[in-house]
Amino acid sequence: MSHNSKQRQHTISGTKLPRLLWNIMCLRLVAVIIVAVIFIAVTFGEAYARNYPITFPYMTDGLDELKTLIVEMKRHIPISSQEIDLDLGLGRGIKVVGFFQSYGSGIDTINAYIYMCETGNCQLFVFCQIWKSQVTLDILKKTKEMILKSDDGTIVFRISFPYVR
Repeated sequence: MSHNSKQRQHTISGTKLPRLLWNIMCLRLVAVIIVAVIFIAVTFGEAYARNYPITFPYMTDGLDELKTLIVEMKRHIPISSQEIDLDLGLGRGIKVVGFFQSYGSGIDTINAYIYMCETGNCQLFVFCQIWKSQVTLDILKKTKEMILKSDDGTIVFRISFPYVR
């Protein structure tokens, strides 16, 4: 037997390749397949995760911390926010801050988190789930109510609001 007959040769497009080069090419192919599988898994995992709400804390140490939390959350999920200043004539400023998290597939669902913020403290005042695509927060001073209106003007949530004078 000749020396050449003992070496196993692989051919690609008629070109003979040594065993080491063949192994390297196979490893590259396996690596590309693994990366593709990971990419697909992450993409579908992110899409699956968007169908579930992410909860916000009951209380934060002030408006700045709450805003920082929202900025971080906006990187991962669709969130809109709205801030209303209440001038109560009491020498202290109270802000009503609403954050609206859209989620779900097929049906537009919004989780509305409405916080009352005073100096150094923001506390969850209302949480509600609404089946609309977009809402706006408003304070009705005449009736002393806080409302959420849908994009077509329909009032979808109403609550008595003790902070209005």
